[in-house]
Amino acid sequence: MNWLQELREKHGLSQENLAFYLSVSQSTIALAEKNLRELPTAAMLQLAPLLKEEEAGALSGILAALVASQQADDEVLAAKIWSTQMQESKMKLDRAKRKLAAMQQKCLQASQALLLANRLAGQASKEQRTKAFVDLITIDAFETLSKNGKAEQAKLQIDIKMHEAIID
Repeated sequence: MNWLQELREKHGLSQENLAFYLSVSQSTIALAEKNLRELPTAAMLQLAPLLKEEEAGALSGILAALVASQQADDEVLAAKIWSTQMQESKMKLDRAKRKLAAMQQKCLQASQALLLANRLAGQASKEQRTKAFVDLITIDAFETLSKNGKAEQAKLQIDIKMHEAIID
């Protein structure tokens, strides 16, 4: 017989009555009596008036074990949260590095487009179509450089350093 069942029967209480007194369900009492579930800490504290002094001592030991168990669970949870944050930071670092590489590639392509536009500019004065093409290349290249230029790359490099510091 479980200690809770002994206590309940000693005081002539049904599972329903004890559950009402402890503000838990009857099934919680039944499961606790079969050692399949622990009572909530608040319910354990409410049992104190029903216990003799030696039983109260045993209950305080049980409560201390519950508190220690909760602290251990909290430590495990904190470790899981830290691990998740590290994984997230690694993913953000990888994403930032890929984005920086893509920006650098776009800047290189824009620079090459500007070189082409410069070479074609001499011919542009003769042909209207070539002039329009040079203007288009030049505008696209400058837009690309403004979106992916040194300032934007510097922001990403700061993000990369921040995530590297978190990981290390």
